[in-house]
Parts: sequence; C-alpha cells; structure tokens
Amino acid sequence: MLLQNQARVLRQKDVLHPEATHEPAEHLYFAVMQMYLTGETEGALYDQAATALAAALNSSNSIEERERVLEISKACASGKTYLALSGCRKLLKSLGT
Repeated sequence: MLLQNQARVLRQKDVLHPEATHEPAEHLYFAVMQMYLTGETEGALYDQAATALAAALNSSNSIEERERVLEISKACASGKTYLALSGCRKLLKSLGT
C-alpha cells in the first residue's frame, strides 16, 4: 500500500509570529508563510502578500535586495510558496534580522 500526501510543515525556528514582525521584510515573510501553510495562493492572503511585497520593495536599499524581493514576487505569483518562503529566509538573513 502506498500513501501519498502533501503536508506543509515548518520547523519551529522557521515560524514567525505576527507580534515579532517589525520590518517590511518580516511582514513579507509572515505573509508568505501564511500562504505556504494554508496552501492558499489567491484571495486575502495573496493580497496581504502583495502589499507586503510592495512595502519590502520600497524599503529595499540595494539592487540585490530588490532582485530578491522580485524573485519572491515571481514565486508567489506562480504559486510556488515554498520557494518564495525560502527566498524570504535568504532576504532576512542578508538583512541581518
């Protein structure tokens, strides 16, 4: 017997709580994390992520940050939320948060 399942799992260290979000990149991570965990790639969660993407893009201080935010945006738009979440982790790491 073969069982197949698509569970969305995050390690405890990768979970960001809403009260811990202060910077635009953290808001973006939280929004993408919600999309990933719920599996929703449209609707209110996508709108929240789009708003967070715009804020993160506006607060970017370098070309590299902007490019990373745009890659996250492409991943979100194509429904690849795990890839977007991975990009968010890299963005946060590069910002030192």
